[in-house]
Amino acid sequence: MKTIPLPGRSKVRPTLWQTVRAARRLWWGFGLTTLLAGLLASRVAPDKVSLQAGDVAPKDIVARRSIAYPSSIATESARETAALRIPRQYDNDPRAASEAGRILTTIFGVLQSEKDSPRHDDLPTRIKDAQQALPANVRISPAAIQTALTASDATLKDLKGRAEQVVAQVMDTDIRSENESVDVARHDAGRLAAGLHLPADATALVADTAQSAIRPNRIFNQQATDAARDEARRAVAVIEKSIAKDELIVAKGEAVTPQDVEQFHALRLQQPGLDFPRIIGLWLFLGSVVLSASYFLRYYERRVYNDLRMIRLISLLTVIGALGLKVGYSYLGVPLSPSQLGYLATLWVAVPAMLAAVLINVDTALLISSLLAVTAGVAWEVDARYLAMALVCALVGIYGVSRIRDRGDLVRVAGMVALANASLVWILGLFNGDAQSEMLMGTAWALGTGVGCALFFWIFAAILERPFGLVTHVGLLELSDMNRELLRRLQWEAPGTYHHSLGVATLAEAAAEAIGADALLARVAAYYHDIGKMRRPQYFVENQQDANVHDRLAPSLSSIAITAHVKEGMDLAKQYHLPPVIRDAIVQHHGTSLVSFFYHQATGGEENDDDLEQQFRYEGPKPQSKEMAILMLADAVEAVARTLEKPTPARIEQAVLGIINAKLGDGQFDECDLTFRDIGGIKGAFVRTLASMLHSRIEYPNAPVPEGPPKNGKEIGANGQKDAGGPSAPTTTDAPGRSAAAH
Repeated sequence: MKTIPLPGRSKVRPTLWQTVRAARRLWWGFGLTTLLAGLLASRVAPDKVSLQAGDVAPKDIVARRSIAYPSSIATESARETAALRIPRQYDNDPRAASEAGRILTTIFGVLQSEKDSPRHDDLPTRIKDAQQALPANVRISPAAIQTALTASDATLKDLKGRAEQVVAQVMDTDIRSENESVDVARHDAGRLAAGLHLPADATALVADTAQSAIRPNRIFNQQATDAARDEARRAVAVIEKSIAKDELIVAKGEAVTPQDVEQFHALRLQQPGLDFPRIIGLWLFLGSVVLSASYFLRYYERRVYNDLRMIRLISLLTVIGALGLKVGYSYLGVPLSPSQLGYLATLWVAVPAMLAAVLINVDTALLISSLLAVTAGVAWEVDARYLAMALVCALVGIYGVSRIRDRGDLVRVAGMVALANASLVWILGLFNGDAQSEMLMGTAWALGTGVGCALFFWIFAAILERPFGLVTHVGLLELSDMNRELLRRLQWEAPGTYHHSLGVATLAEAAAEAIGADALLARVAAYYHDIGKMRRPQYFVENQQDANVHDRLAPSLSSIAITAHVKEGMDLAKQYHLPPVIRDAIVQHHGTSLVSFFYHQATGGEENDDDLEQQFRYEGPKPQSKEMAILMLADAVEAVARTLEKPTPARIEQAVLGIINAKLGDGQFDECDLTFRDIGGIKGAFVRTLASMLHSRIEYPNAPVPEGPPKNGKEIGANGQKDAGGPSAPTTTDAPGRSAAAH
C-alpha cells in the first residue's frame, strides 16, 4: 500500500545550490552579528578615564551602567574601625606591689641613713647627698628630704607607715604601663596623702615617697593586642557598594578622590582592555536576535527570505540604525543625558523602519522596528519609555511613508511623527510625574526627532534605491514628473501613445486604490509601460494619421512589429536607468497575451494551431503582482473603451467584463495574487472612471457633416478615434482589425 508522506518529514536532500545559499545566509548572519556587536560595544567598553586621585575632572563623569562591586577602601576602613574598637591587651605583673614596697623601703632607708650619719655637714649638703644616694628613678623634693632629716625617728617611722599604706592602696588598682596611667596613679597617691590630714611638710614627704614607689601592675602585651585586632579585622565582611546607571561619579571641576578612582576601576573606565564576558554576552544576544528575524522571514516572508538582495538590504538598514546610535552618541563628542540618548534611539529605530516600509514591505518594517527597539533597550540600556516612544514613532512613520503621493506628504510625515512624539512626551511625563520643564525640553527633542526622521528617510531612500534596484514612493514621485526627458520624448514622438498612457494611468490608479494596492506605482508604471512605441510610433493606431502601415505587411510581420515595442521599451528603460519595477511594467503589461487579430488573419479562422499561436503571443512574463495585473487590464480597457459608440455605463461595464473574462480565460493572472474580490473591485473602479471620462456629449443639431467617404476609407467614431476598419466593435485591444491590434 502506498503511503502518503507527512508534512515536514520529507527526506528530499537539498540541492547543492540550496546548500550554498544556506551557507551564505549563515555567514551573512555571523558577519551581521559581529558588526552590530562592534558598533554597540561602546556601551559595554566605554571610553577610558585616566584621572588619578587629586586631579580635577574636566567633565562630568557618569556611570553608563548599574553595577555592584566590592569596595576595598570601604572594607579596609570598616576593618580598621573594628580593630580600633579592640582595647590594648595587658598582662598582670605579680611583682609590681612587692617592687613598689621595696622601692619605698629603699627610699626611707636612704633617708634614715643620712639622718643617722655622724657627719656634721650643713643641712643643704646633707640634702644633696641624700638626693644622690636615692635610686636613679626616684625623685624626692628637697623640702621632703629636709622634713625626713629633721624629723624624729618615731615620726619618720610613722610617715613611712603612712606612705606604705598609700602605696598599697594605689597598687590595688589597675596601673597600666602607659605614662598616662602611671601619672593618674601617682596623682591618686598624692590625693590619698593629702587625705591623711598631716602637716604640710609631712604630707609632702608621704606624697613624694609614695609617688616615687608607684609602679605599673598591668604590662602592655603587643602580641596579644595585635592578635585580637587581627581577629576583629577578619570578622568584618567585604563591603559591597553599588553604582546606579547614570549616577554622577565626579562633577566637572571637582577633585578626584581615592573613592572615585576605585569606582573608575569598578566600571572599567581606567582599563583599556575589553570586558570580554559582556562582549560575548552582547554577541550572543545579537545572534539570537538575528536568528529570530531569519526564522520570521523564512516562515512569514518567504519571498524576502529567498532574495539575498533583500537580506542584504535588511542587514544594511539594521546597521544604519546601529551606526546612527553610535555616531550620535560617541563620534560627535557631545555628552548625552539618558533622555537625549532615548530620543536618539527613537530616531534611529524609526528611520530604518520607514525605509524598510517603502523599500521592502510593511511587515518587514515592523520586524526591523521591533528588533531595533529591543536591541537598543538591552545593549544601550535605553529606558522603557523611550523604547515605547520609538515603536510608536516607527508605526506612525511606516503609516505615513507608505501613503506618500506627493512631495507635500513628506512634510506631513514629519509633522505626524513629531506630533506623535510630542504627545507621548506629555502622556508619559504625566504618568511618571516629570516636571513641566522636563516635558517642555522633551517636546523640543520630540519635534526635532520628527523632522530628523523625515530628513534622514529622504536622504537614505535616495541613496539606497538605485544600488538595490528598488524604487520608493519618493522615487516614483520623481518619475511621475511629466517634464522628465523620456516622457517629453513620448509626448512629442508618439503623442497618441502619450495620451493613451495618461488614460491608462488614471484607470490603474483608481483600480489600485479600490483594492488597496499601490496606487502611485500603478499610475507611474502606466506612464512608462508603452515607451517602446517611440521607436515605431506609426505601427500603433493611436499614432496613425493617414495610412495604416499594417495594410502592406504580412500578419506575422505585423505581429513582430507590434510585440517588439516591449523589447524596445526595455532598451529605453535601461538607457534612462529606470528602476526594475518600471521595467517589470514594460515586460508584464501584456503578459503572454495573444495578438489575436493578426493570428486570426494568419490562420484564416482556424484557431487550433498551437505552434503558430505561440508565434503570435508576447514573450511575457505574466503579471507577477497586483499592480502589474491592474496595468494589463487598464491598458486593454482604455484602448477598447475609446472605440465604444455612445458609452453608457451598461456598455462600459459589458466591455470591461469582456476584457477581464478574456484575460482570466487566457490564464494571464495565474502568477499573481489577484483574488476574485480584487477583480470585482477593479471592474467597479474601471466602470466608474470610464463613465466619467467618456461622458455623453450634447449633439448640436446644425453640426456640419462631411461629404463623401472619409479619407483612406477610415470611419470616425463618436469619440473622435479612428476606427480600425474591422467588421465589428472591438472586445479586446488586439481583436478587431490591424489598427486596434496595435494596442
